[in-house]
Amino acid sequence: MESATTHFGATPTVCEGSGYEDRLYNVVAYLKQVRLGQGLSITDVAQRSALPPSLIQAMEGGEFQNLPETLPKGICLQRYADALGLKGAEIACGFSRRASAR
Repeated sequence: MESATTHFGATPTVCEGSGYEDRLYNVVAYLKQVRLGQGLSITDVAQRSALPPSLIQAMEGGEFQNLPETLPKGICLQRYADALGLKGAEIACGFSRRASAR
C-alpha cells in the first residue's frame, strides 16, 4: 500500500490508500506542514476558516475522536485547506457526512 506523501508538491487526498484514520492523519499532517510553511498560526487559520482554534489543534494533534459529530470531518478538512489557499474540496473528497460518523 502506498501512503500519501506529506511534502510540498504532492497534495494527499483522503481518497488515496485504504485506512480511514491513516488517510485522515496524512492529510492533516500535510495541511499543518503547509500552514507552518506559510508562517500561519492556528489562530490565523481559525479566522480564515471559521473553525475554532481548539478544533484545529485537535485535528493537528491526531485527536479525531474529539471532533464534534455535528461537523463532518470532510467539512473541517475542506475549510482548513481552503484557508491555506489549497483546493479544499479535492483534498477532502473522501470524507462524506457518512464517513465522518466513523
